[in-house]
Amino acid sequence: MRAQRNVVRSVATAVAGTLLLAAAAARADLVTLEWVRIDHEGNDPDDTGRGAVADFYRMAEHEVTNAQYTAFLNAVATVGDPNELYHPNMGAAIPANNPNREYGGIVRTGSGTLADPWVYSVRDAGWAERPVNLVEWLDCARFANWLHNAQPEPGTVDPQQTAATTEDGAYDLLPPSTYPLSREPDAVVFLPTLDEWYKAAYYDPDKLGGPGYWNYATGSDTPPDNNDPASDPEDSANYWNEGTGLFATGPAYFSTEVGAYTSSLSPFGTADQNGNIYEWTETPGTSSWQRILAGGSWRNSSAGLPAGSHTTQTAFLVKHYWGFRVATNADEPPVADADGPHGGLWGEVVTLDGRGSYDPDGDPIVTYEWTIEDYNAPGPGDPPEGTDEVIATSNSQTDITIPAHWLWESVHGVLLRVFANGKWSDPDSTTIRVIPEPASCLLVLGGLAAILRRRRRR
Repeated sequence: MRAQRNVVRSVATAVAGTLLLAAAAARADLVTLEWVRIDHEGNDPDDTGRGAVADFYRMAEHEVTNAQYTAFLNAVATVGDPNELYHPNMGAAIPANNPNREYGGIVRTGSGTLADPWVYSVRDAGWAERPVNLVEWLDCARFANWLHNAQPEPGTVDPQQTAATTEDGAYDLLPPSTYPLSREPDAVVFLPTLDEWYKAAYYDPDKLGGPGYWNYATGSDTPPDNNDPASDPEDSANYWNEGTGLFATGPAYFSTEVGAYTSSLSPFGTADQNGNIYEWTETPGTSSWQRILAGGSWRNSSAGLPAGSHTTQTAFLVKHYWGFRVATNADEPPVADADGPHGGLWGEVVTLDGRGSYDPDGDPIVTYEWTIEDYNAPGPGDPPEGTDEVIATSNSQTDITIPAHWLWESVHGVLLRVFANGKWSDPDSTTIRVIPEPASCLLVLGGLAAILRRRRRR
């Protein structure tokens, strides 16, 4: 399935123009995103002139959530908040069944001082995976800058919102910058342009009859239903049904958890690009201080869902049904697969097999680096187990001979790293176990039997 092939989970951290992919992050609060590769570079636009993108990029599979934005606030907005990244209505009281009242899913405690810094948390667990709202365009740009800058956490200092955290990176927001603000040439994580957003939502390289565009971001020309995702996740979206007057999800949330419509993805595999929440894009409107939002929302009718339907708004306004997602152009490192485990007799040849390794971007793997534990016989001053051997080769398979100094039934670790397009993979591990020769087993068993016989005679 195309969507499954394209989705890659990664820590959204920019380092030297690449994404740092980590299985386990040193900080538990690092924001982790699922990226969807948007390929078929140089595609044609649709008949509205939208959707053409020259290069590959990745779109976040989901909208930015309350939990992710909370991590951002706790990193850079605990001592003062000069750029008002937190909107007070995010923590406003929730009215009874009133979709017109503005409130969100993040609350704040403390005083915002060095002695009593602010602490942010999701309102309750039910809000964590729903899209953040009440964010203006500059809030979204600063979130992208923070990701670009490797999610720095300056600590309880003043100021926190600096060029190293939120004010530079994908976008130069330092004075005297004014609208229109454009993407920096070395931007790694950023807000998608309307064309980038449009292509990820509606374009289908595998469409029957040839590459083209669907009218809806569910891979269909038929308007999606607005059923609750628990009962109907297929070809549905979260919007207000003008015919029935019903919302897909009622109070107090109204928005659905990101990715809840599991069978209503775009052809590339992004979720919720129709409905749930309008999403800010990088593209200016008719005035330099305006930006375009796309995709429709839970608060709006189906009229906001089709390709070509978007809205232009003042960039410093907020609404409780506006949010955002981010994109990246960063290349990803390859993935090593060490195969195994292996086993053999002393002197036998074992083939280490790295053919399962791959590069998510399709770049060729040029080096396979194997590290074999205790492979070399111990020499003077070496540990008794021996020393490790590193074998770097361009071949995906490497033959080694099980050395005589390995003890029988011993298990030795093997690590594989692979190199592609200037990047090393994280290591993958396997093992080699020494299988004793049958004759040796018989000698040992015979010796044990003789010992037992002598004991019985006593």
